[in-house]
Amino acid sequence: MAYVYQDNFTKEDISDLVRELKPDGIEANYLFVTRDGKIIDETERWNDFAKNNNLFVTVGSDFHRKDNSHPQIGFTNTSFKLEENVINEIIQNLKL
Repeated sequence: MAYVYQDNFTKEDISDLVRELKPDGIEANYLFVTRDGKIIDETERWNDFAKNNNLFVTVGSDFHRKDNSHPQIGFTNTSFKLEENVINEIIQNLKL
């Protein structure tokens, strides 16, 4: 299965990239909103990926303006909430 939202990478491509780069963590708590307003929520997928690859998870702080040219990024106009233990874990990892 290709990750159709970013560069058509397969699961294997992404796993190979993680093995090559050896990151400490990934941005797993992230919603993608397409230009037509469809919300793509793969937070569970990426949190599982992080856990299976011994990576800590982060949440992004970026956003794009809503101008019909750029997709919205982040938790804009959603009811998405992070559980307190997830927030505390992210904060703890930032202190490392």
